[in-house]
Amino acid sequence: MSYGQRGKRAAPFSLRLSFEERTKVEANAGNMPVAAYIKSLLFADDEDQRAIGTPFVG
Repeated sequence: MSYGQRGKRAAPFSLRLSFEERTKVEANAGNMPVAAYIKSLLFADDEDQRAIGTPFVG
């Protein structure tokens, strides 16, 4: 099944983090929204995703 077809969308993705994990992710994300930051890490090899923001340096 292709999610790109009109009217078909994937269900939202949920990720549970501990308080400490979320604090670390938020700190690393800086001014970026957490979701955009996580996507930038996951898709760092894709040219389109590099435009979202600065990858994690840590």
